[in-house]
Amino acid sequence: MNGQTMKTLPEELRPYERLEAFGAEALSDTELLAVLLKSGSRRKTAAEVAADVLCRCGGLSGLDGMSVPALSEVEGIGRAKAVTLLAAYELGLRICRSDLLQRRVAGGHHGRLACTSAVPDQGLQHKQRIRL
Repeated sequence: MNGQTMKTLPEELRPYERLEAFGAEALSDTELLAVLLKSGSRRKTAAEVAADVLCRCGGLSGLDGMSVPALSEVEGIGRAKAVTLLAAYELGLRICRSDLLQRRVAGGHHGRLACTSAVPDQGLQHKQRIRL
């Protein structure tokens, strides 16, 4: 950890402050996971633990199929944090599959969102590119 904690980082590098200032879309995957984790371990910041999770999973999409015990093998991840990460991942999948997203798209937002989700009953992957 180099003696750094999230509190000792300059404000412009802290995930919470960056999210407030620039919005969630400005954060990296590591920073978003760090926000969900809230804290790290005795030796690592939340951002370092988040980076370890992403390394172990091979990126965000690697959370698909991970189990609580498998995530708990990462230093700084216990049962509660593993459950939080898997629940957040599942929420993201459900949002991508929902009609709510379709309605939001019709609302005239700008940008693009790519959703990849598993179709549970068929075991297929479905990818949507939606113009927001």
